Amino acid sequence: MASLGEKGETEIRHINPVSIAKVLAFVYGGIGLIYSIIFSLVFGFLGFTAGGQISIQGGFNVFSAIVALVFFPLAFALFGAIAGFVVGSLYNFAAKKVGGIKIRF
Repeated sequence: MASLGEKGETEIRHINPVSIAKVLAFVYGGIGLIYSIIFSLVFGFLGFTAGGQISIQGGFNVFSAIVALVFFPLAFALFGAIAGFVVGSLYNFAAKKVGGIKIRF
């Protein structure tokens, strides 16, 4: 960050893409966890209410619910990290050309 200029403004000229990737991986992983819980509850409930009998449909729904609890948070975190790295790199490129974001404290 640059030092405070006129009117207490500072300009963000560079952002570490790895830092953004870590933050977005954490945030999107949390969103994926919430999404997976909702998905698991819906499909788990549908699996257990498959007429009180063991069926391929019911077993598949319970299996899907269990897989979702692991897969969604990891997938969301991975794509969040990739997106964060790309956006951070694009920001750095653009900030060199047109200047960074100015923030007033």
